[in-house]
Amino acid sequence: MPKLKLKEAGPLERLFGSNVTARVLGFLILHRDWDYTLTDISREAKVGWGSANRIWNLLEKYQLVKETRRVGRARLYKINLENPIIEGLVKAYLSIADIDAKKAIGEKEIKLVTATK
Repeated sequence: MPKLKLKEAGPLERLFGSNVTARVLGFLILHRDWDYTLTDISREAKVGWGSANRIWNLLEKYQLVKETRRVGRARLYKINLENPIIEGLVKAYLSIADIDAKKAIGEKEIKLVTATK
C-alpha cells in the first residue's frame, strides 16, 4: 500500500501518524452522517479489510462505533457521536483541519502578495 503524502493524510493521521485506527476513525468522523459496512469503511479509509477487522473489536469495546442496521447479512456502522471520546476526537479533528486550512490560506496569500510585487 502506498504511503499517504502529508496533503492526503487526514487530520487524525497528521496528529497520530498514518495507522489503521486513525484512518478508520478519520473516515467515520468525516462521514459521520452516514452508515457503512466494514468492507466499505476499509475501502474508503484505504486500509486492508483484515487490518480494519482487527481493530474493530476495540472500537466496539469502547463504543466508538455503533451498529445502525442490518441489510441482509451485512451490518452497517457509524461513528458513535454520543461517546465522550468521539466528541473529543471530533473537536480535535475539526481544530486540526481548521489550523491546516488557515495555514494553507495564509501561505497562498503570502505567495500571491510576493508574486505581485
